Amino acid sequence: MRAYPALKAALWLSLVASFALPLAAQDKMSSRDVRRYISEAEKAAEDGDLQRAGGLYLQVLDSFPDRSDVRLEVARIYKSMENWANMASEYALAVESLEDEAEIAECYEGMTIAFARTANYMKTIEVGPKAMEMNPQSADVAVGYATALAKTGDIAQAAEIANQALALAPDNAFVHNTIGVAALADGDLAKAETSFTKSLELDASTAEAHAGMADILFRRDDFAGAEAAATKALDLDDKLT
Repeated sequence: MRAYPALKAALWLSLVASFALPLAAQDKMSSRDVRRYISEAEKAAEDGDLQRAGGLYLQVLDSFPDRSDVRLEVARIYKSMENWANMASEYALAVESLEDEAEIAECYEGMTIAFARTANYMKTIEVGPKAMEMNPQSADVAVGYATALAKTGDIAQAAEIANQALALAPDNAFVHNTIGVAALADGDLAKAETSFTKSLELDASTAEAHAGMADILFRRDDFAGAEAAATKALDLDDKLT
């Protein structure tokens, strides 16, 4: 589910509010209450009411913070909300005590994606290899890992991982952008331009690709074109530098 920014903000505020609600003046939930809350949360999630589901799960965690199964559900809700920072934290906590291999793989995939989206590149590199090993068909993992490698200067490995991602998702704008980033860092302006152009053909809102084009145009002394591309990039993402 892709939520609009206002909706995501509303969901997040609701989760915080739900977390703060006392449970009938009890210090800790009973086992019966836990089962009831989880059952109600599952039903709310099935009905698409992530707001209520998240609040119920968070109240369970307030009493039982070691419930990795519940924490995994919270991580999934944060993922739906595109709340990357909290998604990474919840997956990282959940994976500590999970035993199911598929759930562990999901956690590593989620951490890699979320750390990359929040520009926490060292953490991305830390979990990326395990995530790729457990999720060999995940283009999102490959893109996140490759981006982190490129941003931290490991250009050769970034290009290698990005090309693996390209085989998995040839129409993914972020894959082409990552190949462009690696090529630009390596000084191959022609390859970088081709990759950034393809990225923008697939998704014109890829701010990083506009920023990459601005860099290329600047190096070619096309200052007007560079300014226009940089302005477009910042209009799309004012956190770019």
